[in-house]
Amino acid sequence: MTASHPISSTPTNRRLPYAGIVGNGRTGALIDAHGCIGWLCVPTFAQFPVFANLLDPAHGGCLELGLHWRGQAFWARDYGYCAQRYLPGTNVLETTWEITSCRVILRDAMPWGQDVFVREVIIQGSADAMIWVRVRPTAPTPPSTGFRVERDGITIEETRCAAKGKLICRARESESVVVAQNADEVIYEFAPRQNRLTLSLEYHDARTDAPRPSIASIEACAQADAQWLESTVHLSIPDQQLQTAFERSLLALRVLTYEPTGAILAAPTASFPSEPGGHHNWDYRYCWVRDGCYIAQAFDLVGRAEEPARLYQFLLARETNGQWRSPLWAIESDYPTTEEQVAGLYGPGGETPIRIGNGAALQDQHDSPGNVISGVYQHVLLTGKTDLAARYWTNLARAAEWCCDHWADWEAGIWERRERNRAWVHGRALCWVALRDAIRLARLLRVPVPPRWESTVAEIARTLPNDGWSEEKGAFVRACNEPSIYDISVLALVLEDLIAPDDPHLQRTVDALARAMAFGPAFRRDEEDLRYPFYLATFWMVRALQCVGESDRAYAHLRAVIEGASALDLMSEYFDPITSRQFGNFPQAYSHEELIRAVCAMLWHFDGERLKIFPALPSAWLAPGTVIRVSNIPLKGARAEIALVVEKDQVRCETRNTEGIQVIVPPRFARG
Repeated sequence: MTASHPISSTPTNRRLPYAGIVGNGRTGALIDAHGCIGWLCVPTFAQFPVFANLLDPAHGGCLELGLHWRGQAFWARDYGYCAQRYLPGTNVLETTWEITSCRVILRDAMPWGQDVFVREVIIQGSADAMIWVRVRPTAPTPPSTGFRVERDGITIEETRCAAKGKLICRARESESVVVAQNADEVIYEFAPRQNRLTLSLEYHDARTDAPRPSIASIEACAQADAQWLESTVHLSIPDQQLQTAFERSLLALRVLTYEPTGAILAAPTASFPSEPGGHHNWDYRYCWVRDGCYIAQAFDLVGRAEEPARLYQFLLARETNGQWRSPLWAIESDYPTTEEQVAGLYGPGGETPIRIGNGAALQDQHDSPGNVISGVYQHVLLTGKTDLAARYWTNLARAAEWCCDHWADWEAGIWERRERNRAWVHGRALCWVALRDAIRLARLLRVPVPPRWESTVAEIARTLPNDGWSEEKGAFVRACNEPSIYDISVLALVLEDLIAPDDPHLQRTVDALARAMAFGPAFRRDEEDLRYPFYLATFWMVRALQCVGESDRAYAHLRAVIEGASALDLMSEYFDPITSRQFGNFPQAYSHEELIRAVCAMLWHFDGERLKIFPALPSAWLAPGTVIRVSNIPLKGARAEIALVVEKDQVRCETRNTEGIQVIVPPRFARG
């Protein structure tokens, strides 16, 4: 997360290796380019990290692999060349380590729903090497955690941030031999069979006597991922790197879903610094209302309706008097959101403080109703089912009423600044969205629309363009009716269709933000945030440019984002578009959902009645001989297919399974 974190691997291209993630629907393990598990919380994302080497290399703890060969120990971190990739279409992570004539291949996965990490080890070029595994837990940081090293594993003492249990390292093919042990770590030796070994790191809950389950194989994990991905939209586009990043983003979001409750995490990590030497180190292992709804909308767009339905149930069960009393929620109800600072842990560059919990839980943010109601409305359009909206209509209607009463109030805002509240343009725009889509849902459900919903949505639409405009800046600005600053969040005005793309003030705003917020080919989020570019801000600019007809500019910035991601196509919160270093918690869910939504916006847009196809294609994709195909698109419960064929003298569009839907083809294309 910081420039000072050493990376000794040789990248295969300009993009830097950093870490990959595997997960089981309950927690996730981050594995660095040397095959070291550098972040892991057990049994869930919410616990204190047993391993946190990626955060604090000196005190964070890790599991790392080495070879004992010809009387000498070789640890991957200290020797040889490492390379890393995901097996295509899966969340199985493969790390290759080479030393002299010996090659070690690691394949890592976490079987869905099982409290176990599985590693398949393959040794090539040596018949007599033994495998060593060093297990070193995070250093004691009372009162948050207590890890005790024992011969048979790591005992986890129960504290406010940890559940009592044990972490045990085993091998399928051989018994372990303890070759070294002290208070800080234990080193095991395993004998491979025919140069292969299957390791498992298993969590056992001390509160239960459940028998040891049969552990799924790496192959079974890969097959489950492939089946999940097969249920989504299928792309065939000219930009293979972008297509691969699209699939990786989908699979990354799958890992960030919390199966027991349906919550979706903002990120699986805590306090990874968002800038070198800074103090913006926050715990993101929560389900934000905003982030969760963004992710759910991305899932719905690609045909994954199950995850959005469960997320909306999770959120709507927490609605109180029309609002969400907190903008973020623990993924399991018994884990606190209270923020505290942890002594004894630091960022990779010595950054402090390290925080567990998140004080933003106490903030008042006004975009929650809009994100939930809009998300449920899109879910109804794409699935063709109204059961979710009907079941929770009372909650949704209360949220709309809350917006009528409070849309003009001041709030903390989308960026959760811990200072005075303001009348955020973004928050007011999302209150308008809440009422607009509540009215739409009411009509779909054939229930009466309260007159005040219609009058309030009209009032916001009438006043906000004036109140949020700054003549001095020549643009819409962060806060209404006061001297304010450029802020990328005002793009919600066009992204949510409150202001038309051809509105002169909107176009001036897009141009002003593109100038003022630019950091190379990417964008910061506002004038005050002088850190590296923000993924979300850059993607919002991409989508805004698509809206105003600047498809080539949008694609150029989208390409910059792809080049700025890690070598595994994973994205943090902030990034350096020149070096591809990642900053902040990792991987960041809304960076990945925004990539998905930006790509989808290039290819199709469905508003419930009309399907616009290929509305924002870059000219680089229109060379003769190009064929673009998108299939498995969800439309009112059906699955549609669209295609574009570029011939020598015309561009032809084709559609399938779009009966009863008005298909709109760009004027420059012909309908086939």
